[in-house]
Amino acid sequence: MKVTIRPLLEPDRELDVTEVVIDAIAGRIAEEFGGNAALDRLEAERQLHSITLRYSDEPTKARGGHR
Repeated sequence: MKVTIRPLLEPDRELDVTEVVIDAIAGRIAEEFGGNAALDRLEAERQLHSITLRYSDEPTKARGGHR
């Protein structure tokens, strides 16, 4: 799974933010529940995968498109 964004200032450029997002989710899990850093990261990857699956099936209204 790969999560990318296109900055407003350079819309032709694609940035891979996957690791940053996973780290943020894992950090939040650690804040709330403590625990093991490796397990928190695995949980974060699982949660991000779930989020991307959920939103990949929705219409592309945020991008101004229609499906």
